[in-house]
Amino acid sequence: MMAIVATKPISAGISASSAAFQQYMSGIINVACNNSINHEVVIVGYSYNSYWIIKTSWGTGWGENGYAKVSMASVQGSCCIHMFPTYPVV
Repeated sequence: MMAIVATKPISAGISASSAAFQQYMSGIINVACNNSINHEVVIVGYSYNSYWIIKTSWGTGWGENGYAKVSMASVQGSCCIHMFPTYPVV
């Protein structure tokens, strides 16, 4: 996924129900996945083998001006971010 994000954004379904996600202000979100995908985000960047940089549709009042860092640490990724990524092929 890193090679793709280096050239274009990726849409990803995530589990956004946790308090860690809902109340995010800064840092890296690193919470267990409950397998309930209920929100879409755009992965716009990354820190190599550490976290994804995402943008939500919740506006600049959430997170770090509308962005967040989500851990890559597990197979599913924090908030299930690795489960259903999609990107256009043109």
